[in-house]
Amino acid sequence: MNTEITVYEPTNSGNYGIVARSTNDAGILAMWIAQSNSENTRQQYARVAAAFLSYVGKPLQAIALGDLQSWQASLTGKPNTNKLHVNAVKSLFSFMHKVGYIGLNPAIMLKAEKSVETKHTKTLSEEQVIRLVTSARLNTRDEAIVRVLYSSAMRVSELCGLQWKDVVEAGNRAILVIRGKGGKTRESGISASAYAAMKALRNGASDESFVFLSNRNQQMDRTTVNHLFVKLSAIAGKDISPHWLRHSHITHSLQRGANPTDVMNQAGHSSLAVTTTYAHSSKFSSDVLAL
Repeated sequence: MNTEITVYEPTNSGNYGIVARSTNDAGILAMWIAQSNSENTRQQYARVAAAFLSYVGKPLQAIALGDLQSWQASLTGKPNTNKLHVNAVKSLFSFMHKVGYIGLNPAIMLKAEKSVETKHTKTLSEEQVIRLVTSARLNTRDEAIVRVLYSSAMRVSELCGLQWKDVVEAGNRAILVIRGKGGKTRESGISASAYAAMKALRNGASDESFVFLSNRNQQMDRTTVNHLFVKLSAIAGKDISPHWLRHSHITHSLQRGANPTDVMNQAGHSSLAVTTTYAHSSKFSSDVLAL
C-alpha cells in the first residue's frame, strides 16, 4: 500500500509549510531519522532500522506485534543496548502512527527490558579509567577532575566544595580534607600524579579559593561536572557518571587487598557493610591506582 504522507512544520511567518513528503518505507524512514537534531542519534537510528528490517523482512505497514516481539527476543546485546534498540523502534512506529503512515501502533505494547544497574555494573575496568584520563588530557582542569575523583573516591559535591585550604601537601602527594555528608570531614590521600594535575590549576589562588572552577572562574557545580562526563562516556564505551570513578576506586582497592576499614574511612561510608558490597571478582593491572 502506498500512502502519501506529508509533514508540515511552522514557518517564520507563522504559516505551515511542507518539509517532507513520502509514499514509501524508504521515505518514511528518512523522515523519521531526520527528526533528530543529533547526528549521532541519526546514525544510530539508521543502524537500528536497517538491522530491524533485515530481521523482520516485511514492509513497515505489514509488521504486527508478533513480528516485533520475535525481533525483540532475538536481541543478544547487553541490557542497555537492547533497551536502546527497542526504544528506537518504538520511536519509529510512534512517528509512523503520528503522521498517519500506519493506522494502529503495534509497538505500543512492546516493553523495553529494564536494565539492572548495581555497584558492580557501575564500575569501570582499570583500562577504561586509563582511557578516561588520556581523553581528558586535552583540558588541564578536566584531567585533574578525573584523576582526583578516581584517586580520592570523593563524591562530586565534595569535589565541587574543595578549597585550597583543604589540600595538605605530603611530599609529592597530598591529603585532602573532604567535607562530606552531614557536615562530617574525613581525609583522603591522592596520588602524586593526581596532585600534580591539581597543582597545575592553582595559579596563585588563595587558600579560600575553590580548587575547581568553571569557565567563568566561579565555583564548579555538579551540572558542569556531569556535562564533562557526558563527553567522556563515548571514550568508556558506556554511559557513565562521575560517581562511577568513586565506585571504581573502592572496588579496585578492595580487589587489591586493601583493608576494608581503611577503604570505608576514605570513602566516608556509614558502615563497613556498605563498603563490602563493592567486593566482587575482576582482574586489574598492577599500577592504575597511582593515577
